[in-house]
Amino acid sequence: MATWRDEINYGGEGKLDAVALAALFLLATVLGTTAYYVPIHYNAILSFFALGLEPDASAVFVFSITFSSLCASLLGECEKTAVSIISQARQILAGFLASAICLPILFTVIALLFACARQYLTIVLAFLCVLLIASNKDKISASLVLFSSGALGLIVLFFGFCQNPLFALFTGFYAFQDRKTKIETQKPGVLLLLLAPLFGMLLVMLPAATPFLAQPIISAILPLSHAGGAAALVVSKALFDLCSAFAIGKPRSQGSAVLQAAGADMQSVFLGLCAGFLSLVLAIMLCIHAPRISRKLERRLIACCRVLLAVAVPALCGLEGILVCAAAFCIAKYAQGSGCSQGLCLGSLYLPSIAYPIGIVPAVARLCLGI
Repeated sequence: MATWRDEINYGGEGKLDAVALAALFLLATVLGTTAYYVPIHYNAILSFFALGLEPDASAVFVFSITFSSLCASLLGECEKTAVSIISQARQILAGFLASAICLPILFTVIALLFACARQYLTIVLAFLCVLLIASNKDKISASLVLFSSGALGLIVLFFGFCQNPLFALFTGFYAFQDRKTKIETQKPGVLLLLLAPLFGMLLVMLPAATPFLAQPIISAILPLSHAGGAAALVVSKALFDLCSAFAIGKPRSQGSAVLQAAGADMQSVFLGLCAGFLSLVLAIMLCIHAPRISRKLERRLIACCRVLLAVAVPALCGLEGILVCAAAFCIAKYAQGSGCSQGLCLGSLYLPSIAYPIGIVPAVARLCLGI
């Protein structure tokens, strides 16, 4: 049976050759690197471009756009100085390489652990949500943000309120909020590079878990700023999420769901892993040499992207998506105004993942339907 190597070397009917894969890689990397200027999540781009690709092309595109976008976004949160950007870039690369080395552990130990402990994961997720609230100074506002976003998530995800609900939710939560610049005050050391893959592997077992859940624990162990402490963890979690469908049989991100739908195999994942590393290197080079633009031009770019997303919401989600996006925007605006972490808005994923296994959602559905 012919493999992707044969198709790349010699070409084949219905397959993309090496030139097409390279062009797709460059397209994904350039699109992802725009996050250095404009804070748009790569899942929004995946919604438009990643569907319908064959397995190898899908893996190259998903890995490339994921890591180039994450890299550009993390570098965009630093001070716009060469020293700060290079220091952050080193942590991103180190986090990726440390996680790539740990992939065999993900496919063996974590897969077995998930099979044995999956009935207790809801309790762990609830405990981490409590820690996330406790890590904020204003715990009342933090609780309000978490539970209000959770209630919105329950309504949207389980009662079919609109099409493409995640796109509407995340557009409202993150696309229309101003990105605050974080200054890296300390350099993460070797201990963080050991903790990042560990927490990344553990979080991949939890439904809807994000790096925000592990950040309070790591911050308690190491006194790190958000920018310095989160970079390695974010990259590590993203890598394990993309491999989750192959390791534990459940996709934990939109990218892994796209790979699963495309029929990607381990060869495709390895090809995507190589493309992801190259996209990180290229994105770092592009960001280091990126021209400084005026604040006025930056505001115009952000405004244009927000207009495109505002048009995309009713186009992809229907008129109901506008209501969902508006509600999510109000919750995120309150979180920002009260000084709470915007990671609390992900309660729209956390609380439904907690409520459904324990029977709350079916009970509410029966109550509403009068059964």
